[in-house]
Formats: sequence, structure tokens, C-alpha cells
Amino acid sequence: MIDRLLSIADRLTEPARYRARMRELAVAVDAQTSDEFELAGTGRCFRGYTSPVVDPAGRLVGRVWTLREVTADRELDRMRDAFVATVSHELRTPLTSISGFLEMMEDEEHGIGDTGRTYLEVIRRSTDRLHGLVEDLLLIAQIEKPGGRPPSRRRSRSSLRSTARRRCAATRAGSRRSSTISSRTR
Repeated sequence: MIDRLLSIADRLTEPARYRARMRELAVAVDAQTSDEFELAGTGRCFRGYTSPVVDPAGRLVGRVWTLREVTADRELDRMRDAFVATVSHELRTPLTSISGFLEMMEDEEHGIGDTGRTYLEVIRRSTDRLHGLVEDLLLIAQIEKPGGRPPSRRRSRSSLRSTARRRCAATRAGSRRSSTISSRTR
């Protein structure tokens, strides 16, 4: 059986890895496995599952092999990655400009009236929220990749406390302004 499996190795994109895996399976007869391989030149991907079969007494009597084509799954993964890259780039570019102009306007905040400062605060909060959404989108995409992990974000407790205080203050200020704005429009 192993010879028949090894005979197709040269038709795959990673023949050496395939051969090594088939030899491992020949030795580890009681292991459950899952492997993925791609046919060279076709883009077709297959996932193979194996599991030992035992009789009622617990003796190994064979192995069950199943093969499933996962080409469509891989294509969806590639499309998702391209979508995330495009969306994050297309959102970051204008956000960078908005943030830059917002900083320049904040430098001139002393010459703006109360209404203008209110508008700047709304723009600042909205820009921060959009930056957060883009970062969350990238984080989720990274986590969903096979073997993906969230990036390590080591921060000191004081840094987290100060960030939380700033966010709470901005939220409180925003809710006061919102109530002021809504009471004026009535």
C-alpha cells in the first residue's frame, strides 16, 4: 500500500514532505492524522485523513483513509486575505490624511469657537474608532490564519491605566457634548 501512495509523490508540489509523511504513517500505524497536499501545476488541494481501525478486542486491523478536495477552501482563504489587505490599505490611506489634518486643526484649536471644538472632538473620536476597526480587522485575519496567533502586545499596567482613563474621559466628554448638541436641536 505504501508503495502505491509514494508513487504519486512527484505529481505534488512538495514531494519530499509527502514522501516523509507517508513513511511516518507506515511506522505510526495507530496514529490519527490529517495532512494537506497540492497537485503540481493544477492548484488542486487535497486533505487526507487517516485513522486506525481496531477490532472489539482492541487489536489493530487496518487503517481508514479518506481524501477530500479542499481547493475551494484554499481559494476562499486567498480571496479573504486579498480582501483584508485591500480594505486595510484603502482605509488606512485616507485615515492617515484625516489624522494629519486633524492634528494641524488641533494646533489651531484656540482660534476656533465652541462649536468648532465640538466638531473636532467628534472627528477625533470617529478617526480613533476607524483606526481601531482597521487594527481589529487585521488582528482577526491574523488569528484566523492556520497557526495564527494574536501579536504579543506587552504594555505596562500604568500604560493600560492611562489609556483607559483617556478613553473614559473622552467618552464622558462626548456624552456631555452629545446631550448639549441634542438639547440645542430640539
